Amino acid sequence: YDAGHQIASHTWSHPVMTSITDAQIIAELMWSGKIIEEVTGQFPRYWRPPQGEIDSRVRRLSSALGMHAVIWDHDTNDWQIPGGTRTAEEALAEVEDWMDEYPENGLSLEHDLYVESAGLAPAILDLVRNAGYQIKPAADCNG
Repeated sequence: YDAGHQIASHTWSHPVMTSITDAQIIAELMWSGKIIEEVTGQFPRYWRPPQGEIDSRVRRLSSALGMHAVIWDHDTNDWQIPGGTRTAEEALAEVEDWMDEYPENGLSLEHDLYVESAGLAPAILDLVRNAGYQIKPAADCNG
């Protein structure tokens, strides 16, 4: 954060937001937001719904909290690498496919939860930069 990175929330316990109550939605966003605020000094303005599940009710509630949902165009499925159902090469191929599908812009979903998936970041950044894309914060893409 101090280096200029955008910090967003991904909820407190990773529920499918469209399947929980209004009070639970607010609690998920507020609990995670408060922790981020304690660490950074800033309450997050952006969040990513688990599994990308969002509807008008969830969007309305998050907007009322001053939080805007960030939704991606393409999923690399890099979170499957540690389980052995996906390889790093397959995740990189997903990025190349995504760049073919979205030649001018797009937002790719990637995870830093595991060493294997986070370790792909340099290769992905090289691919994207070499293709002429500009790397921007998610808020600039769809915030």
